[in-house]
Amino acid sequence: MRKLDDYRSIELVLHSDDFQPALHIRDSRPLLDGCVLTLTGKEHRERRRLERPLFERKALEFYEHQTLQNSLQIAFEQAEAQRDEAGRPRIDLLWLTRMTLVPVTAAVVGLDGVNDEAAVIHLEDISRRLGEGASVEWSTRNHQEVMEEAMEAKDDLLVNFYNASLKRRRELVASWKQGDIGEDDLPTDLLTLALREHFDDFDEDLWLRESLFFVVASANTTTHATPHVFNEIINWRDTHPQESYLLEQETFVRHAVDEAQRLHGPVPALLRRALKNTEAIAGHSFQANDDIGCMLESANTDQEVYGAHSAVFDPYRPETLGRREAHGLSFGSGAHICSGRPLAVGLPSSRNGGPEVIGVVPRLMSALLSRGAQLDPKNPPTFRSDTEAERYESYPLIFEEQTK
Repeated sequence: MRKLDDYRSIELVLHSDDFQPALHIRDSRPLLDGCVLTLTGKEHRERRRLERPLFERKALEFYEHQTLQNSLQIAFEQAEAQRDEAGRPRIDLLWLTRMTLVPVTAAVVGLDGVNDEAAVIHLEDISRRLGEGASVEWSTRNHQEVMEEAMEAKDDLLVNFYNASLKRRRELVASWKQGDIGEDDLPTDLLTLALREHFDDFDEDLWLRESLFFVVASANTTTHATPHVFNEIINWRDTHPQESYLLEQETFVRHAVDEAQRLHGPVPALLRRALKNTEAIAGHSFQANDDIGCMLESANTDQEVYGAHSAVFDPYRPETLGRREAHGLSFGSGAHICSGRPLAVGLPSSRNGGPEVIGVVPRLMSALLSRGAQLDPKNPPTFRSDTEAERYESYPLIFEEQTK
């Protein structure tokens, strides 16, 4: 595999139609083959068009201001029930993040029945196992075992959530097509959008795999990012106490989140495969079927883009950068930039004065900081040793303030 290290070369490759995403065409293919991230050309554009309503402002306002706020409250109530010897609420940040995001994921995909703690815990477990399968290429475990566990999780999702949810949406869309209900009576979720457009030629396997991808991307990826973001923010806060008041401002928190995500990409590299012989891509030439590793750490700390101290967390840096450069290439770039990026890190302010959509990660960071979240001194975080990706095994928190 050829490796590219600098920001500009990688950005050119990611924007070129001569390369296709190459992560899920390997061991994770049985799980995610045909999902939006694997497509190119017209097929990819059509899939993105169909799914665009999921990440428009109206939908994002609902996820962030209703679904997320409700699940945050439930998660913090769990922390209240799990106190340390000093009586302080405690919880693991990975667990809290998953429990908070699973209901959001269910709303995006269109999974019913995720309305009590037991169901959220069940879907959280499914999401975690699916996530391991989706990133099996980075696993140091036996890949066959990882994929067997992920395929079992897929079956678990089918039986306990997906089949009934799909059936209900078939009935709703059929009623809409017959004129019995209005368009406003239909939910805005992946399954409903797919059925509206492909009611008579709905590909059961394809849309299941697309749903699996959304479950992984919505909950799993953000869960792995969150402790890195929190860690960078509290380390900066503790070394800049006179500036820590800035973390009470939404705009500053958003900048801090962008900066942390730049420094901690979700995977070691974005993988691409050349579709044909290609020359003059930032001075590089490629042969058809060449595999390219677009190395995120080096690209996201490229001094030509981010300056001499590019590897140092600086929450002021995003003020001087473009919106996308602020978080580096951690969400990708070009046609395959992560469609869920606005869900994670928000949108620009609305010109119409509507609710701010700052993103679930800044929203979660603000909630944690306002409740006095800090590392548990008796239980330091631990890193995983079964993956090449930079991921935490645990990240225990305690709260100095009431979490309610």
